[in-house]
Amino acid sequence: MNNLFDIRDYVVVITGGTGVLGRCIGKYLALNGAKVVLLGRKEEVGAAIVDDICKAGGVASLRCHGPAGCTASMRPGAGEIR
Repeated sequence: MNNLFDIRDYVVVITGGTGVLGRCIGKYLALNGAKVVLLGRKEEVGAAIVDDICKAGGVASLRCHGPAGCTASMRPGAGEIR
């Protein structure tokens, strides 16, 4: 598939990044040049996804948080996303 848009060097934050859709979208975007930050509640699953993305040649990191509606649990990591 041709690139529909250029995402190289953009930082893309994916909520639900430890789920099935988050994994697929994150890997696709990372392999097309984006720096991917996965937000999710499953630390072990997220670490495996990040490892898979990095081994495939992408750039990814993980930030674990509480329930999706709990913005206070995400604030500490917000400054680290660049």
